[in-house]
This record gives sequence, structure tokens and C-alpha cells, in this order.
Amino acid sequence: MEKTASYHFYEAQKTNLEEIFQILYEFEKEAPSLQYPNIDRTKMKNTLMMFMDKGKVILIKNLDTDKIVGIAIFIFSEYLWSREQLLQIQTIYILKEYRTYKLFNQTMNIIKQQAKNRPIHMTISTKLMADKLMERYGFEQLGGLWRLPNV
Repeated sequence: MEKTASYHFYEAQKTNLEEIFQILYEFEKEAPSLQYPNIDRTKMKNTLMMFMDKGKVILIKNLDTDKIVGIAIFIFSEYLWSREQLLQIQTIYILKEYRTYKLFNQTMNIIKQQAKNRPIHMTISTKLMADKLMERYGFEQLGGLWRLPNV
């Protein structure tokens, strides 16, 4: 019988910046077809500090390998037209070899606990077709992201 991996989810601190950079560099390597600009470490550090201040950065560590295998970044925000708060997911990234519905589900459950009954919004901007995954978890589709590159 195959052993199920154990994961530890924890809120990143400033002391975890190097680990965060490493997992985000893995994301960058996986997405060259998106034609996104390269990572600027100073900009990324400043942005991560803002997310740590106004939201959370959650790291996912595989306890069997002692390796960071994923990250979730989100911020608490308000609707444009209302003071009602929501949780906006900026990024969920899990290394390809660790991607399973079970790990996605565990990650979303952590995020859901943080939302404290606020609505959760997530925009996918990676050409990843995750409709079935998002529907399976209970998200409803409210449109999409459209990009006009290099105008």
C-alpha cells in the first residue's frame, strides 16, 4: 500500500523570503508560454511584504522530503462598490509532481478558514484550464480574465 504524503501548512514570515523566491522561480520556469516579464527580486520582495501585511502567504511543506512544494498568496480586500470584505486569492501554486485534488482541497480548506465566512475570489491568469477543479471545490464561474498583450 502506498504511503500518503504528509504536509505542513504555515504562514510565511520575512525569514522565509528565500523559500518563497525559490517556489515562485519554479512557477516562472513552468510558465514561459505566458510571456510574462521575468521576476524582479526587489519588486517581488516589496509585493510579498505587502501581502504579508494585508493578507497572508501560506507555504506548503512536504514533511517526507522536507521540501516546499507549494504556496498560496491571498489578500483581504473590499468590493469596489461596497465596504463588504472578501478574500482575493492572488496565487495558488503547487509543484507539478505534487499536484493532486487532495492537496488542492487541503490548501483551499486552509484558505477557507482564513476567509472567516467572507466570499473568496480567484482569477486564473495562466492559461490553466482549471474549470472542473474549481467547480468540484464549489466555486462558480463569474466571467473570465481577458488579456491584450503587447499593445
